[in-house]
Amino acid sequence: MLAIQILLSTLLSLSVFSSVVVAAPLPVLENEVQNFVARAHPPPPVPSLSEIEKHLNVPAGESLFYSCDQEKPPQGTCKQAKEWAKKNHPSLKVIGQLWVKSSYPDPWQQDEHIAKQFWDVASEAMAVKSAGTVYVVLPPWAHPDGKDWYTGSVWARKEWPALETNHAVTSVIRVNAATGATIKIK
Repeated sequence: MLAIQILLSTLLSLSVFSSVVVAAPLPVLENEVQNFVARAHPPPPVPSLSEIEKHLNVPAGESLFYSCDQEKPPQGTCKQAKEWAKKNHPSLKVIGQLWVKSSYPDPWQQDEHIAKQFWDVASEAMAVKSAGTVYVVLPPWAHPDGKDWYTGSVWARKEWPALETNHAVTSVIRVNAATGATIKIK
């Protein structure tokens, strides 16, 4: 009986000690482990524009784009876009709210490079599928026409060019992220 109690006590102590050791954070190993897992299970190839379009539900007049600047604090964030829309146009939606299945983007988010490629294509797909009046929340503009923005942004590289050539889009309204002021840019 004493031997069983000692054995159980030892196992319990070992179990508690092991839990503490396993639960201790290992920040250096975390990225290595994640990288190992990512290499062992690479994401599927980035889908084509037409494939991503099938997974987006973009009702006419409900598109809300946004793009941050490189300043501190940033202007043009998703949070600012959603807050502005909630106060001014509650029916507007950002891309994350337009997926037919909300988990669709998940497989392409484990690698930063792949995620960037995915969001480039997905953002362009949203612009292609948009119709009616479209809004974009951006940092304050300096040019009178309101067409000045960070040239390296997804907005400048993918979304704006697609919206400019999209004949179903009747107008594009730029929103100043800092003040809420608007200007028609298309």
